[in-house]
Amino acid sequence: MAVTASVLVVAGCTGAGTGSPAVDSTLTPNASAMPDAACEPAQTPAAGQSSGDAEFVTPAALCELDGRAWRSTGFTFITNSTDWGDATTPECDAARVDAYWFNRERVQETITTIDLESDATDDARSLGIVGVAVMPVPDPDEIPRPTEVADADDIVPPATPADAVALVDAEVAACLPGSTQTAQEHGPWRGVRGSQSGDDGEVLRWWVAGDTSWAWVEAYISNTLSADEAAELEDALDTVLDAQAELIGA
Repeated sequence: MAVTASVLVVAGCTGAGTGSPAVDSTLTPNASAMPDAACEPAQTPAAGQSSGDAEFVTPAALCELDGRAWRSTGFTFITNSTDWGDATTPECDAARVDAYWFNRERVQETITTIDLESDATDDARSLGIVGVAVMPVPDPDEIPRPTEVADADDIVPPATPADAVALVDAEVAACLPGSTQTAQEHGPWRGVRGSQSGDDGEVLRWWVAGDTSWAWVEAYISNTLSADEAAELEDALDTVLDAQAELIGA
């Protein structure tokens, strides 16, 4: 996975982090958050953009939920195809084509980036960036057909959010066995995690179908983080997943 960046932080939370607070299924604000920790309202398209009627979780909303120093950033999150290692087969390659052309291509067009910082001070350290994409199912007539694939016109585009995520599920089913990736789940989210070619850390990916849209969340855990920092980031990702799933009715 590659990430290009601008260092400008444009929105976020002014409250100090609270360690690893639990977030229950009702997504109520964390009672352990500092009572005077004011979370700044989302003011930028990157922090609260929408795609059709789809809603993106914002740093301000996440801060209200868990008290952590979430920020919208100037980073551009580049999401690459999953690295399946040497486990690729003709079935895996075919499934990857379907998953890319009929949903994964739109992830990069839609993705917005949020950042988790160690605290709300000027000396805060970034623990990791998280890419979030929310996409309605596209009009089949607006989907470009892959020119290098035989019988591309025989590929049936997804008609519902469930159809869209089923294409990713099919890629995982075809490519995961014997690969360098492992499956992961969180509530209604399914995903994979593992190393990426050329990277020293670990990439975590999840996808889920909602009522009228489907969502993709991707995060990178750098090997430069301490064990405690990596655990903090993983705990914080649960807040992102729970809040985004609720927004789209997953």
